[in-house]
Amino acid sequence: MEDELLKAAAAIAGFGTGRELTTRIGAIEEALVGQQRRAAERTIADHGIDDVLLKGALTIKQLAGQIHVVIHVLGILVALPHILERDERIESVSIGAGNTGREPALLSPSFAPLLRAITPAMTTPPVRPT
Repeated sequence: MEDELLKAAAAIAGFGTGRELTTRIGAIEEALVGQQRRAAERTIADHGIDDVLLKGALTIKQLAGQIHVVIHVLGILVALPHILERDERIESVSIGAGNTGREPALLSPSFAPLLRAITPAMTTPPVRPT
């Protein structure tokens, strides 16, 4: 998987990032205007766009879609030694993000009151400006 990820990252980086990506997409769009199928195929190939690049982008997207779970888990685990009292024991743990129907991510005697205090703020849906 690591090799696949490295190849995917290299393919995406080679296609462009930031302003370079924006400029490249604009150039491709401009080059495609007025072209018929065969010419469009050549233009696309000339810009290095192929199945490998698409697969790389899809690989990165799949991994990026899971990053919130990783951040959630790592945040709790890094904070855990700072939250627990010296002799306190963890009563239950559910650190994977998602709608499992389980109670809070971490339950211990000293953490439960803190969790009750912050949970309403965390679960309130954000209000979009209109």
